[in-house]
Amino acid sequence: MSDHLTWPNFSASIIRDDEDRVHRVSETPLAEIYHAGGRLGLQIERSEAVPVDARLCRLLMLEVNEFHNGGKILLRVTCGRPSMFREAYLLFTAVTDRVLEENEDAARALELELAALEALLGEQGVLSVEKQIGLFGELLVLRQFLQTGGPPMMSCWTGPLGESHDFRLPGHEFEVKTSTGRRRIHTINGLTQAVPSPGSALTFISIQLATAGAGEGSTLPGLISEIEELLAGNAPGSAAFASGLSGAGYRPMDAPAYARVWKLRSPMMLVPVDAAFPSLNADLLMPAMGASYGRLEEISYTVNLDGAGTLAEEGLVPVIHSIRNPEQ
Repeated sequence: MSDHLTWPNFSASIIRDDEDRVHRVSETPLAEIYHAGGRLGLQIERSEAVPVDARLCRLLMLEVNEFHNGGKILLRVTCGRPSMFREAYLLFTAVTDRVLEENEDAARALELELAALEALLGEQGVLSVEKQIGLFGELLVLRQFLQTGGPPMMSCWTGPLGESHDFRLPGHEFEVKTSTGRRRIHTINGLTQAVPSPGSALTFISIQLATAGAGEGSTLPGLISEIEELLAGNAPGSAAFASGLSGAGYRPMDAPAYARVWKLRSPMMLVPVDAAFPSLNADLLMPAMGASYGRLEEISYTVNLDGAGTLAEEGLVPVIHSIRNPEQ
């Protein structure tokens, strides 16, 4: 273990208003924690000459830079706020331990310690109502996929994987849009959400939900339990489902917070993305905007799908079946 002073001993012996003082933790590699010019600092020898991650140079409470001294490459980390000196000192000792005991590069050690603190202090709340509604809609579709084709259809749920669309079958993609309004008004995010992948057709699934009374509908955890039952006995499918829920921000421990009961307000509507679909895309905007198109950073827009497409009175089962068995 590295030879560190306790915080009371360090603050009493090193932090002085009348002079600068240094506590040398190690000679080789060089590691010093010091107080100078009203700042608390760590200077520690680096093991490699690679650029310091730019994120370390944008920290609010810490100033990070690199300098050379006597042929050594040193990382300097300083804190100028006395109220945070104790926390900074504990961070500096942890970084030093990583360097001296694990042979970690100093900059990398700082990154790891900051990431560990962020993970320790991070807090994930329950899903917002908007995200609950979106996830509920996707799970309604997933349930029908599984009811139609069994556990192998679990791989069709691509939304949690960061793919461009929520579901993918050979030659066809589905984007699920769910709302609780009386009109089918949905938000499209970006210029690619309403664009099919090469070689695929794209269909929007418009879902309208309403809060349900006693004895009808399902809660989000209840729908999840139904899907888990459909995947029972299929370890890969169950694991993929759990991973997908995690990617969507759902945690089983939060299940009691999702007590609202939902039901379909109207049958699902299937809206093909074709020439009649109200979409914005690069092919439309680039000619109109010219060079300024490259300055667009983010775009979203709402569409009204009332009366568009076809209502799937029996849900998605016939549609999925026809895609999987085009000869029938």
